[in-house]
This record gives sequence, C-alpha cells and structure tokens, in this order.
Amino acid sequence: MNRITGAILLLPGGYLIVYWLPQLLGGGPGTSALSGAAGSLSGWISSNQLVIVIVASAVVAVTVIGALVQRARSRRLREGDDCCEPAQEP
Repeated sequence: MNRITGAILLLPGGYLIVYWLPQLLGGGPGTSALSGAAGSLSGWISSNQLVIVIVASAVVAVTVIGALVQRARSRRLREGDDCCEPAQEP
C-alpha cells in the first residue's frame, strides 16, 4: 500500500516540479511544457466522455458492493461469536 501511495504522490510532485522549476530558475511558469499534454488530454476526455462515465460508475459500483459485502461478513462474524443460548441452570 505504501508503494501505491508513493507512486500516486509522484504525479502531483512531478507536475509541481515541471510547473515551478522554470520560474525558480528565473524564467516564467512552465506552462509551455504542459500545454501540449493538457491539450491532448482534454481532447481525449472530450471524445471519450461516455467511456469515462461508464468506467467511473463501474469503479464506484464495485467499491460499494465490496463495502457492503465486507460489512455483512463482519456483522455475521460478530453475531456468530455468541451463537448459542446460555445453558439454563437447574
């Protein structure tokens, strides 16, 4: 899990370096390096909106179903701890 989190944090870190490093070195913000990639990404998103919505909906559905299944399992285990009625004393 830590490696996944680290990989995810590298993306915004890389963006910040590309954007701010030229300005720190005396130039303007590094928008020219990002404008081509941003334009391509924006075009791809615009042409594939339905696919993106379907994939995002599937991810949300799988997450909700997984959470509900896990909740049902943990509830069943908690209820299963006291499965038997106490013996009546004579």
